[in-house]
Amino acid sequence: WYDVLGYANLQMGNLDEAAAKFAFAEQFITPMPYTPMNTYLPVHLAEFYTIKKDYAKAESYLNKALAINWYL
Repeated sequence: WYDVLGYANLQMGNLDEAAAKFAFAEQFITPMPYTPMNTYLPVHLAEFYTIKKDYAKAESYLNKALAINWYL
């Protein structure tokens, strides 16, 4: 749910609020492997870091999204 709120704030240009929502969402997902049920968070974080021009982090999150095992 916080991922969705973060993405909505990202789309509205509220980067500080988006960062807070994404950070909250990520604390629940990071300990677990990414699965098809939570693929949107790394994609949304990649977009967030692209907007912030932190391309290394953006690429890292895109790689996490691409590495998801869709056959779980």
